[in-house]
Amino acid sequence: MTRRHIAFVLIAALFAFITAGPPALAADSMTGVWEGEGIQDNNSRWSIKVTVAPGRVTIDYPSLNCGGILEVVEKTGSYIRAEEKLGYGLKKCINGGLVILLEIIPGQLDFFWYYPDRRLGATGVLKKTK
Repeated sequence: MTRRHIAFVLIAALFAFITAGPPALAADSMTGVWEGEGIQDNNSRWSIKVTVAPGRVTIDYPSLNCGGILEVVEKTGSYIRAEEKLGYGLKKCINGGLVILLEIIPGQLDFFWYYPDRRLGATGVLKKTK
């Protein structure tokens, strides 16, 4: 984890606790397909695909051959906090992580993945593809 990533996580967390959540962009700005790369705390890299639709958010890790749904705990126009519930590839990936998606720049999501014990495990950047 780079110092830049750690600083960003701390600033984002502080901002979320001080305010009622990040400022909302357009209500449907997160709807769509987002793709990018995650970097785990052991420096491994893997692909990510998140699909945000009304009432449903899915996550896939194509290069790891695992994925499932994100059970949304909190959502604003620019922020999603969700529990990861993998439906396939359970022997290849850790189930039960916490995922935070944050749209600070339109068309780009910052991705944060936390282990089930809530230690930060990975970060990434996703771009809107559809």
